[in-house]
Amino acid sequence: MLQDAPAQGDRKKARELVEGKDGLKKRAGQLAALMRGYPVGKGHRTNEASKEWQSAAWVAQERRGYGYKEKEIARWLNEQATFLPELKKSRKVTVKDVRDLLSLDLEPYAGFKDLLNRKL
Repeated sequence: MLQDAPAQGDRKKARELVEGKDGLKKRAGQLAALMRGYPVGKGHRTNEASKEWQSAAWVAQERRGYGYKEKEIARWLNEQATFLPELKKSRKVTVKDVRDLLSLDLEPYAGFKDLLNRKL
């Protein structure tokens, strides 16, 4: 049963569990990074997305800017051999993948426009 007003010590302990060094917020952030393809583990990392995901994220954002719906972007990505080839070895690009790509809000890497022009 929940208490009406938890003791101050209980509040402090709860805050530590959520916001502490190995707290819930940190673990949730690591889980979100892992699900988006960022490296997670020990050591200092910048958590940058791979060029494969950068390319797909940028082109998804570009197509979204032209008014394409997420389902249309997913279908288009599945038709293009250039984008997400490793992912497409095991499954098709889904609307959820497109949402993840759109949430990355990445700038295109150097050479992306050349890749786009060469492969299409």
